[in-house]
Amino acid sequence: MDAAAFALSIGLGFNRFLTIHWAAAGVPDDLAATARWLKLAGDWIRAHGGQVALAWIRETGPGKGAHVHILLHLPPDLADAFNRRQRGWMKACGAAWKAGVRFSRPIGRNLNHYARGEIDGRAYDANLAEVLDYVLKGGDDAARERLGIDRQEPGGVIVGKRCGVSQNIGPEARRRGFVSDTRGRATKTPPSAKVRYRA
Repeated sequence: MDAAAFALSIGLGFNRFLTIHWAAAGVPDDLAATARWLKLAGDWIRAHGGQVALAWIRETGPGKGAHVHILLHLPPDLADAFNRRQRGWMKACGAAWKAGVRFSRPIGRNLNHYARGEIDGRAYDANLAEVLDYVLKGGDDAARERLGIDRQEPGGVIVGKRCGVSQNIGPEARRRGFVSDTRGRATKTPPSAKVRYRA
């Protein structure tokens, strides 16, 4: 939640929500596949002049199968070309490209909603809160109560890391107020940047 707020404050608000169902795609190692997909997507966005901010959460369980939820900042002008790259990235991760493997939608009305704040009376913050509520539904009772998470559903037994965020919105970046530019150099977050979303 802090990473999502920080991403928004530096102009990299999460605007795309993706789910990749690795089990349905026939991928036995979802952690390795997730890492590979995130690297391919991040490298591609940076190579095309964009900046990346993302969070990911792995889930599994009976009737679910291994899958990952990804909250991503996708520069709106790169969206069409990004979508065309999906099949190749999935293939590079050893995944079959078929119905039910990949789900993708904007967070909010469109990919620019995070920057506008409100569209047609609907606040971006409300859309982001719904997505965060969904991906954090596997927290224990104490965590969900502390964070104000309404949904409750087990996330399954995960071997290895369950979730993560990109370094530019991670704990160290938030502590120091730094973010990487498109060339990977550290730049100071403008002091005027305000966090518009706080859970």
